[in-house]
Amino acid sequence: MNNRTIYIVSGCIILGIAIIIALTYIILISNVSASDLFLRVNVNDITLNKGEVIENFYTPSKEDEIVEFEVDKENIINITETKIEAISVGQVNVVITVKAGESIAKDNFTVTVVNNEYSFDINCILDCTYDDNTLYITSNMCMFGLSVYDIYGNKMEEEISYKLIGSGLLQKEMGRFCLVCDENCTIVIAMDKIDFEINLNVVIV
Repeated sequence: MNNRTIYIVSGCIILGIAIIIALTYIILISNVSASDLFLRVNVNDITLNKGEVIENFYTPSKEDEIVEFEVDKENIINITETKIEAISVGQVNVVITVKAGESIAKDNFTVTVVNNEYSFDINCILDCTYDDNTLYITSNMCMFGLSVYDIYGNKMEEEISYKLIGSGLLQKEMGRFCLVCDENCTIVIAMDKIDFEINLNVVIV
């Protein structure tokens, strides 16, 4: 076998190996669908009236994808893969995670729940601060007031009902609420005659 024959045979072997490698790569790539390669999710910020339900708030990019949600506050919305239900006035930040095969996509959006008929103010009196439906307390006892207004800014004088979800003691005297607790909890305050209700998340700091 002369040198030219050896070069030709060697070249054919190298070419064959290259073809096998290329075919293997193509087969592996074909097992990954285009939707996996371009998995994405995008959700715009949402504003809802209390009690409102919205469906199909995002568009899936793949039928068999797995969807998970994380919220930074409880008791404001109920959220599933297909709908969001506004249950209490406030604002919540949501992280949506979409998984399909080995691909993962995430997005952040905000859901704001409003009440077009009534508004309210929290007046922090003792050892507490208020921000975005959350009462932050700095000791095991705090005191705060609540005022509810109609769409014209008039203060509502209807009777207030209230309850504490979690361990602790909640009392109302002379228009002020006094809360004693040793752990995070939730306060539900309502005016039944005008269909007004808020859920205050209590966080000990």
